[in-house]
Amino acid sequence: MHFKIKSTLLSAFCVVGLLKGQNVQNLSLQSAVALAMENKPALKSLDLDAQISAARVAEIKLKKQLQVSGKADIQINPLLPASVIPIGAFNPTAPSEATTTVRFGTLWQNTVGLNASQTLYDPSISAQIREQAFQTQILEAQRAQTAVDIQVAVTRAYYGVLISAEEIQFALQDSTRSQVFLNEVKNRKEGGKSLQTDVNQAQINLNAATLKLAQLRLNQALLRKSLLYQMGLNPDRYAEIQLSENLKTLLQQPENISNGVDGGFSIIEQNRLEIKQLQLDNTLQGLKISTEKTRTAPKLTANAFIGANNFSDDVPFVTKNAWFGNGYVSLNLAVPISEYWQMKKHLPQYELKQLQNAQKTADLTQQYRNEYEQARTNLQGARLALDTRERDLALVRENLDLYKIRFSEGVLLASAVTDAEQALQQTQYNYLKSAYDALVAALEMRKATGEIKP
Repeated sequence: MHFKIKSTLLSAFCVVGLLKGQNVQNLSLQSAVALAMENKPALKSLDLDAQISAARVAEIKLKKQLQVSGKADIQINPLLPASVIPIGAFNPTAPSEATTTVRFGTLWQNTVGLNASQTLYDPSISAQIREQAFQTQILEAQRAQTAVDIQVAVTRAYYGVLISAEEIQFALQDSTRSQVFLNEVKNRKEGGKSLQTDVNQAQINLNAATLKLAQLRLNQALLRKSLLYQMGLNPDRYAEIQLSENLKTLLQQPENISNGVDGGFSIIEQNRLEIKQLQLDNTLQGLKISTEKTRTAPKLTANAFIGANNFSDDVPFVTKNAWFGNGYVSLNLAVPISEYWQMKKHLPQYELKQLQNAQKTADLTQQYRNEYEQARTNLQGARLALDTRERDLALVRENLDLYKIRFSEGVLLASAVTDAEQALQQTQYNYLKSAYDALVAALEMRKATGEIKP
């Protein structure tokens, strides 16, 4: 008992140590997905389900093997059964109709031996094996779908952390510019070229930029924790995360600029795992129908016994000359009758399930068409928005630089620079939002087309 507890604790410490040892520095999206596939409990649970299913197949196969068991029966007969015997048939001196009562047996009647049984013909066993073995394919399909869901969740979380890093870079630049502008406004005030209200507004802008930077850092910590959770790692390690990807390279990756698969919607329909799961379930219902039908099949079994009987009125087992050998071999043929009506009661549920799967498949097909059209439209819109935001960002940066020059020359008020700074910050936010939307739209497009593989 103590050994088992120590072994369990040791295994737990090993797992924790392994998770801590997994590197999250220089983390690429591919590495993040790989770590999630290795660590997520949902996949491990499905792997255990597959092992359980395999164990059940092995258990059913045992029914085909020779079954041997020991037998020991101890029976005491305080009252022996009585039989009426026509003694006239055996004793010529007695009347022909004469009878007498005789008790046969001994006080103790014991049996010791071995029983053996071998199934010679039972189609239900093979049907059960086929049905249970097919569960492995069901579990593989479920695992594949779970793996796709994990990939999508990890990718979204990775994009969130990536965008937050870009936001912080923009916020740092905003804070730097605000500090430089505040210093310039103060210098101009000392020279009588700016008002105290200009200084106050510049200080307010710096305070806002500093606050925004602090808030973004808090949000980044939360997004990093979310990414670690999606990867199946300890969220307390959020400070260790360093991404190897950057926004520009991700936006230029082929999967993020693709328009989807070639070959039309029929290829997309074939790629979707949800439809494959329904098709597998349909096959499973057919196997269950086959298994049910074997309930009415005859079953042939060979049985054998070898051992000895002990008959004694004295102490059992040890009385001399009280043991007698015993053995037999038999064939047992069982022909089910009432099972036919039981089978008729069970079949409709599987047949109805097949009809239900057909309806679900039709519904999913329509749903996937709609998802595909929405994903394609969203992707086109997101790319248009991203292109526009990139151009806008270049323009507002140019405007801010021009306004600063004119402000330094004394031909423009400080409020105009403040407005240009706010316009830049808003455009930066719009650009990052469009970039995130474009990445997610491409991800949803790959999901809708079934291009995300487990």
